[in-house]
Amino acid sequence: MGVKPSYKKIVVGIDFSDASLLALAHAMALAEKCDARVELVHVVEDTKPPPWSSESLALAQRLRKHDTAEAKAAISALVRRQPAKVAVRGHVLAGAAYIQLPSFAKRAKADLLVLANTGRTRPVDVAVGSTAQRTLSRCAVPLMLVPAPRPDRARKARAAKRG
Repeated sequence: MGVKPSYKKIVVGIDFSDASLLALAHAMALAEKCDARVELVHVVEDTKPPPWSSESLALAQRLRKHDTAEAKAAISALVRRQPAKVAVRGHVLAGAAYIQLPSFAKRAKADLLVLANTGRTRPVDVAVGSTAQRTLSRCAVPLMLVPAPRPDRARKARAAKRG
């Protein structure tokens, strides 16, 4: 094969689960080999308040603000724990992950989007998770799906998370 992929910027979708930390580990190993930078992206999902009161809208806004603040702190801590050999930045976006992740990857001119594949909410999602499936249908860059960790891998991911 004459064409060899070149990865200079890798976007990783992070939800702080063991599966997403395993996806990050794969992305970091690839980034180190390719001398690529890594962009960690966490998406705070929109909370849809019931339509019947302005109080519920205010509550939804407070919850989103709180979730965003927590996510920013968590992503910053995760960035600090990564090896200095790879340039890593963190981002927190709001919206639907399956829309925001491919959109960010395209805007960032990423060469690869890496996601954990964990969704099992519907029978159709067993082969590919619903967020991963929806992301794939919108993705303009190559997408690498990392399967959910087996129990022995989950322990290693948790150990890496603790630093």
